[in-house]
Amino acid sequence: MKIALASSLSKITNTGIASGQEAWAVNFILESIKKDYVFDLFAVKSSLSIPDKVNLISVVGESTFEKKNQLIKKNDEFIDEDIRRISFIGFARTMALLKEKEKDYSLVIDSTGNALISMNWDMFNIPLLIIAHLPIENRYLSLYKYFPIQKNTFFVFISKYQYERANWIPEQNKFLVYNGILLEDIKLNVSDNQNDLVWVGRIDPSMKKGAKEAIEIAKKVNKSLKMYTFVENEKYFSEQIRPILNEKIIIHTNFTPKDEIYKDKKAFIYPLLWEEPFGLVLIEAMAYGIPIITFARGATPEIVKDGITGFVVNYSDQDIRGNWIIKKTGIEGFCEAVEKIYSMPEREYQAMRLACRKHVEKKFTAKKMVEDYEKIYSKILSKI
Repeated sequence: MKIALASSLSKITNTGIASGQEAWAVNFILESIKKDYVFDLFAVKSSLSIPDKVNLISVVGESTFEKKNQLIKKNDEFIDEDIRRISFIGFARTMALLKEKEKDYSLVIDSTGNALISMNWDMFNIPLLIIAHLPIENRYLSLYKYFPIQKNTFFVFISKYQYERANWIPEQNKFLVYNGILLEDIKLNVSDNQNDLVWVGRIDPSMKKGAKEAIEIAKKVNKSLKMYTFVENEKYFSEQIRPILNEKIIIHTNFTPKDEIYKDKKAFIYPLLWEEPFGLVLIEAMAYGIPIITFARGATPEIVKDGITGFVVNYSDQDIRGNWIIKKTGIEGFCEAVEKIYSMPEREYQAMRLACRKHVEKKFTAKKMVEDYEKIYSKILSKI
C-alpha cells in the first residue's frame, strides 16, 4: 500500500527533531515501513528519505521556524500573521502536489495541523485521515462545527480527552489511537545513581509546558534540575527564564541525545499549564524508567498511572480531576509528590521505574500504534 503523508512545515520531519508532530511522523513512518507500506512524505527539505520506502517530496526549502527567525532579525514589527501566510502558501503547494499524484495513493494522512487540506478535500476521491495533534479548540478541528465533513474525511484523536470533547465530529468519522514510540534504541536506565530532576519541552509562551513552574518547584524542594529545551521564543526565554536560573538548575538549548537526557535522572517533572493533547516526552521518559510527576491537565491522567508510574497532581482546589494519591494541589502538591519520590525506599522506587517501562511496552509502542492504524485503514477503505 502506498500512502501520502503530509507533514508539518514548522520544522523538518526527521530523526532527532525535538517537536511532537514531526517526531510522531518519523515514529509512524519508520514502524510502518517494516510492513508492506511505502510513503510519499510531503515535508520540508532535508526531511526523512529512505530509498524504495520513503520518497521525500520537498514542499518548501525552509521550515516556518527558520523563516520566523529570519523575519524577527529583519523586522522588529514582526507578527505571527506573517508566518501563518507563509504556512498557507506551503500547504497550498502540498494540495497541488497531492492532487497531481492522487491516483498513486490508497489514502492520505494529514499530519499538518492545518485546515487548508482537510477543508478542501471535496476535490479528492481517496480517503483523508487527519491526525488531531493539536487541541480540539484549534481551528482545523473546530471549523467542522460549522462546515460539513466530507464522507471520505476521517479524524484520529490521540487521547480520550480529545476524542470525547470533539462531540461535533460524528462517531463514524472519528477514531482513537494513542501515540507510540520506537523502543528498539531505548534501554531501561539501570543506573543506581539517580539524583537530578529533569524537564523536557519547548519554551514558548503559547504552549505553557511549565518551564518557569519547574524551576520554581526545583528551588522549593532544593533539588538539582536539568532542563532540555527547544527555544521557540528567544525574547521570552531571555526575559522570563534565563534570569531565574541558579547553579542547581542547568538548561541545555542545543540538541542532546535522549540517552544523555534521561541518564541518572530521578524523576521527570511536567507542571504543564495547558490542556496537552498527548505528550510524547512523557512516554519517552517512562520508557527509560523515569517516573513522571505532572498536573492533571489534558491527556496526562491517561498516560501516567498515579502511584504506579509516577504521580498526578490536581492543578488547584477549583480544578479537581481525580482522587489522586497526593491530596494537596498546585505547586504545593507538586512539591509533595517530588519529595515522595525522593523518600521512597530503593526497592519501591526501582519497582516504579520498572513499571514505567512495562507501561510503555504495553500501551505506547509504535508497533501497537501502527497496528491500530491498520484497523482504521480497513474500515475507511471499505467505505469509499
